[in-house]
Amino acid sequence: MVVRPGEPVRPSPRDVWLTSRWRAFTRGRGVLWQTPVEHEPWPLRAASLEDVEEALTRAAGLPPPAQEPLVRFSDGVHRVHFGISRLERPAVRRRG
Repeated sequence: MVVRPGEPVRPSPRDVWLTSRWRAFTRGRGVLWQTPVEHEPWPLRAASLEDVEEALTRAAGLPPPAQEPLVRFSDGVHRVHFGISRLERPAVRRRG
């Protein structure tokens, strides 16, 4: 994929929803781990898609997209992570 960044944009509610990340997950030692993620809003810029080699939807047997893609670019943010915790299955009580 080749993206050409453009001018800064005021994020729409959809942009905010698509770029917000509240938790990060990873698997290690057979356990799923989570960490809350807190960061300022991504500074978004308009962008154009110059080139893309897309094979995932085709491989899944899906039709190509019917509309032009929404393309945004960000120079990044500083993320702050708070603690890591283990995700566990809820306890199941058996009666009998």
